[in-house]
Amino acid sequence: MSDFDIVVIGGTPGGIAAAITAARLGRRVAIVEYHRHLGGMSSSGLGKSDIEDRRMIAGLFAEFTANIRTYYLETFGADSEAFALCQDGYYFEPSVAERVFDAMTAAEGNLTVFRSTRLEAARTGKGRLVAVTLAPRDGGAPFDLAARAFVDATYEGDLYAMAGAAFRTGREGRAEHGEPHAGVIYYDYQNNKVLPGTTYEGDDGLPAYTYRFCLTTDDGNAAPLDAPPPGYDRGTYLPYLEDLAAGRLSGPKRLVPGRGYYPAHFDTPVRALSVAEIPNRKVDANINPRPLAFPFPEENRGYLEADWDVRETISRRHRNLALGLLWFVQNDPDIAPEHRAIAAEYHLPADEFADNGHFPFQLYVREGRRLDGLYTLSERDV
Repeated sequence: MSDFDIVVIGGTPGGIAAAITAARLGRRVAIVEYHRHLGGMSSSGLGKSDIEDRRMIAGLFAEFTANIRTYYLETFGADSEAFALCQDGYYFEPSVAERVFDAMTAAEGNLTVFRSTRLEAARTGKGRLVAVTLAPRDGGAPFDLAARAFVDATYEGDLYAMAGAAFRTGREGRAEHGEPHAGVIYYDYQNNKVLPGTTYEGDDGLPAYTYRFCLTTDDGNAAPLDAPPPGYDRGTYLPYLEDLAAGRLSGPKRLVPGRGYYPAHFDTPVRALSVAEIPNRKVDANINPRPLAFPFPEENRGYLEADWDVRETISRRHRNLALGLLWFVQNDPDIAPEHRAIAAEYHLPADEFADNGHFPFQLYVREGRRLDGLYTLSERDV
């Protein structure tokens, strides 16, 4: 058994920040990451930082963005388009984010990183977590890590759940915390209007998961789809054409700078993607959840409670749904040729995620378990 002062489960941005902070304070730290890569969503497609007021940014995230900025400045020059598009380090390619995370962790001599490693069990004693059992994903022998303290930096809340901590899942009803928009609610966000079917009752529903695309418009760096993904069913996506006819794929009532609006995509099926430009002819492409045809709701059912094999099955289903959407808007014969031509400008990038079919490695777990701590932040607080 190896001993550390602090073991961080999850090589997410939060986990990396916690580990680096502890290491700089002189602690012996380990990061345990399920994937081969560090960085979670930030190095897996989410290259557009959603920051409303950059004056509020400090600490390790400010250091991260400064390092991103320095990379683009030194690599491409102050007058380059790539440097301008990095938005002072807040917009970045996945591979650049990973490069920066790797450099920041490697700079700490007392920080050890375990990649491709699963959390298997947690051992407690006298009311506290004392050790975890881990297993290499390549089939190596399980091993234990003991520590004085642990950080759960997973998107799912796996460590504290395994250790027996209380947590919540799903959504509370309106009455529990007096939240105006809690529970089952159908809401017209453009017109600030609650719709029929709303009950405000709690349930076990989670926000839909997906993958966050990184796509390129550079034909010389493209890894285009040459076939639909396994299990492709065009019927899954045909309701987007109903949305198109009903005007639900038009532009927003109010354009906000930096939100990824492309007027050329308005009133086309390409509006199924929410696209924001990042450096080097790439875009961060979120799956737009606003059309009624959004294909992912409830596909994450069972994910939080599942073992690793079932989670991989659910993740593959999400991967195939996402790739299927890209294939649909680029190839379906019921889509107007001029709209297919717009969609065909975007491809998986050959220089990203080379060991994963040029597709992001991290499932976009929008919400997992929520620790039931000393205080529950509610809508009324914010």
